[in-house]
Formats: sequence, structure tokens, C-alpha cells
Amino acid sequence: MATVPAVAETGPFSVGERALVPFTDKNYEAKILKAEYREDGLWYYFVHYNGWNKKFDSWVEEVGMIKLPAGSEMPVPVTASAAPPGGAGPGAGPQPKTKRVTVKDKVVPTNRPTGLGAPAAEVPSIMLELDMPIVLRKALLDDYDAIVEEGKLQPLPRSPSIADMLQSYVADAHQMRGNSESEIELSLGLRSYFDKTLLLSLLYRGEREQAVQVLSDNRVASCIFGAEHLLRLFVKLPELMALAITSESQAATVSIMVQDLMLWMTENADSIFMTKDQYIDASAFAVCNKAEQEKNLLHDNFSSPEAPAVIEAAH
Repeated sequence: MATVPAVAETGPFSVGERALVPFTDKNYEAKILKAEYREDGLWYYFVHYNGWNKKFDSWVEEVGMIKLPAGSEMPVPVTASAAPPGGAGPGAGPQPKTKRVTVKDKVVPTNRPTGLGAPAAEVPSIMLELDMPIVLRKALLDDYDAIVEEGKLQPLPRSPSIADMLQSYVADAHQMRGNSESEIELSLGLRSYFDKTLLLSLLYRGEREQAVQVLSDNRVASCIFGAEHLLRLFVKLPELMALAITSESQAATVSIMVQDLMLWMTENADSIFMTKDQYIDASAFAVCNKAEQEKNLLHDNFSSPEAPAVIEAAH
């Protein structure tokens, strides 16, 4: 962890302060629970979204966060939403038909938050049009079958992780063309979307407990999960970016960039996707999880105030 600047112990925001947290082109009211200065030179805040279950609490970077006026009770109109990142709740109204990735519905996780729901904003007709190659579709379906149909899990952390994979993609692009600015921009954007949406909408029900555990020590999701979960983001991407796309030319540019990455993934499929025999039984994870909890409990017992005397007597 980087040395914390002496200017302030919690950076530009204070623990307990309410702020607006950006996601795509919306801001969401949240309360800051923790603050941490990291090696990338940025402050990160662990936030709780106002009115939502604490399971949606997450770490966000300081960039784009907005201070709320003192004494304000509600987010700033128009730019703030009553729903946390990931989409409107069950109260959402009908939306116009739009083009999106043509992958079977069953491979799209549906773990959206339930409970409070804000009326859905009108979705613009301009959206990304992504054509997922057949090799990637098969990987997506195979992953669904292993996890949902067979009750298995991916061993985490994955190698290569999404971060590793995108780094290789950027390096290959630079080697081929001598310029990788667009690939870097795409990689940073995808990692940001993935880190913010994983727990909200990219997990199957049987994966949630495992994901919460592996991310509990402030690890970044894109450094833990692999190519299969990135494919799930591709399926959701037209929806997630609906309000961020403002022109057909912008949609076409982003689409071309994502298609190029998907082509690269197809060419490197053997090294980035799991084989069926690499999945683990969910029951095996449960046993390991129980053993880890017992280990932590034993450690806590020996870390109690009485422990030093006991250990010293043993010597």
C-alpha cells in the first residue's frame, strides 16, 4: 500500500460523508464507510448505496465522485438515481426494442437487485451492436452448463485473469501496429465496468458466496476473474452503455474496438478459457470455506489478550 499523503487521512472525502458516485452517465447517492490510499496514487472509498442492501456495498475510486451539499436529503435531481449501478429495479417500465448481442437468454445472469425500483429512464435507440463469434458463444454456454446445470465453480483466482488477458491484448496490438492507445482505452473502460458490475449483474446464483469471499480483502474483481466472466460483460455491455452512447459514430467506434478484442480472444481461446475438467465442485468450495473459517477462528483465539501468556508459558 502506498504511503498516505499527510494532507488528509481520508483524501477529499470523509468517512461517514454522503456523496454521488458515478456509473456510466448517472450518479448514485452513497455513504462512505471506509477510505484507502492505493499504489496507483488514488483514493478508494468503500461505499453503501442509499436505500439498498449492504451486499451491494463496493469499493470505488475517487475520480468522478461529487460532494453532496450539506444537509441535502436527496441526490441532485436528474443526475442522481434511486437505483444503484446495474439498472432499474422491478418497477421499471417498458422500454423500446433495441439491438443487442444475440446470445441465448439462459447464459445472461439475472442477479439484479430486488426491492426498491426507480422508473426506468427512456433508453435511446442507438446502442452497441455486437456479434459474438461462435467460439466465444460456445465458451459462454459451456461455462453456464458447468456452473448452473452441474453445480460447479471456477477455481479462483483465475490465471490468466481479465487484467492479465487485457494486458496481453494491448501488448500484442502494440507489437503489430506500434500504437495501442485505443486498446489501452478499451481495456481500462472494460475493467472499470467489470469491477463495478460483477456483484450486481454478472454472477450466477451459485457463484455469489465464492465471489464475496474472494473479494472480501479489497481485491479487484478484474484481477481475480477470467475470460468467461468477461464474456458475460459483453452480453450486458449494450445495456450498460445505453445512456453513454450519444451518436451512431460513437456506437460504431466502440463496437469495432470490442469486436477486435473478441477476435483476439477467439485466436487465443486455448490459453484463456477453462476446460471442463478444471471446474471444481461447489461442495468442495464449501468444505474449504468451512476449514478456512475454523482456521481463522483458531487464529483469533490465539490472538486474544490471554494468548501471549499461554504462548510464553509453552516456551
